Amino acid sequence: MFNFDVHPLAIWRISLRTEALQLFVPILMLFLLSAVYYVWTHRRSAEQGWRGVREFILPKGIFNHPSARMDALILGLSVVLWRPLISVVMSICIGVNVSELLDRNVGKHDAVLHSPALIFAAQGLVSLLSIQFAFYAIHRFSHANPLMWRIHRIHHSAEALNFMTGSRTHPLETLLFRIPVALLSGATLGLFLHLTGTPISPALPAVQTILIMVRGVAKLIHHSHFDLSYGIFDYIFVSARTHRIHHSIEVEHRDRNFGGVLSIYDWIFGTLYIPKPGEVFRVGLSDHQLGATNPHLRLRDCYLDPLIYARDEIMAWVQRGKRTAPAE
Repeated sequence: MFNFDVHPLAIWRISLRTEALQLFVPILMLFLLSAVYYVWTHRRSAEQGWRGVREFILPKGIFNHPSARMDALILGLSVVLWRPLISVVMSICIGVNVSELLDRNVGKHDAVLHSPALIFAAQGLVSLLSIQFAFYAIHRFSHANPLMWRIHRIHHSAEALNFMTGSRTHPLETLLFRIPVALLSGATLGLFLHLTGTPISPALPAVQTILIMVRGVAKLIHHSHFDLSYGIFDYIFVSARTHRIHHSIEVEHRDRNFGGVLSIYDWIFGTLYIPKPGEVFRVGLSDHQLGATNPHLRLRDCYLDPLIYARDEIMAWVQRGKRTAPAE
């Protein structure tokens, strides 16, 4: 089964390098693509030049906003501390173990896939679809469950979306999102390996790494200030325009567009909302929690909010128990 006989500091160092790579490579790619796009669209304009590119990629009005500064602080702590410490559980590792467990206790199936290319393609597709479904389900649950929402709403209290907002998360959210996604997607992959009688493709870990990079770039784009749409492909892939709807405070946009990279599960389960051309909306938590009334103006507010909520709920539960307890 799982082998955790590794020094924790070694795990943290490896995970830190991985997290830094997953962060800075997508950021670099986003900056390069944005610069190329700006230069191409302004090639006949007097605004072309380094100053114009910088203002296009990092507009002061957004990145000087207090919300963006909070994003930067949380991003730094997430990359250095929280995410590396919770990166031990991986879906491929779980998938292999689930497959071996089923083979030992249920019986090994004869292989139904024989071509290495076909095995690789099938496992890659199953891995992608299962990870995205697990993310969709857990993300949607985090909006429905009061305690999970208290943890997740830190991400939604951002009022100036930018490429750092994707990492504006509570440490508990990293835990409560990553481990269930790894468990659900890993179990699905393991079941697929068992039913098809195939071992894990040697190329799958490399593809997983590529998908992580793609997801990293996509997350930066989704939370950027660019109003980017993929047109008809918004029904398949999450775009910046459709994800901004997820951060909207308008009533008609509530509980919409939960997908991570794929929009197909929003489409299937009726939560997809494609904004109309020129549709204007505000982002944040709600009408009465904007600006000075935002509950997450300080870092300690971001981190303590769900803990205080959990404490208050426990105290209320204890008090209810005392009131309903039979008298001696």
